[in-house]
Amino acid sequence: VAGVQCDNEQGIGIAIDHLISLGHKKIGFAIENHFLVGEGLLRREAFLLVAKRKGISDAENLLVCFNEPSDLVPAIKEKGLTGVICWNDGTAATVLRTVQQNG
Repeated sequence: VAGVQCDNEQGIGIAIDHLISLGHKKIGFAIENHFLVGEGLLRREAFLLVAKRKGISDAENLLVCFNEPSDLVPAIKEKGLTGVICWNDGTAATVLRTVQQNG
């Protein structure tokens, strides 16, 4: 297989719907700044598009673009996020670990 392409809009839509079904009101999107190219940028744009379609008007303010894991908890708290969609599994592991360690 030469490559696999994901339907980012569909995947992010499913993730947003799932978090809403769990009662989350402020859902953010986390990505490291150095991944804001290629697929990372496409997923960020898909989050903004799908969030807008689902009535999340301030989606741009719900982005958590970070350089260091230590930047995560302050950004999540400042934005009042109750749920976070991550651009990939590595970022998800970083977010989980950092939030668990720092509350």
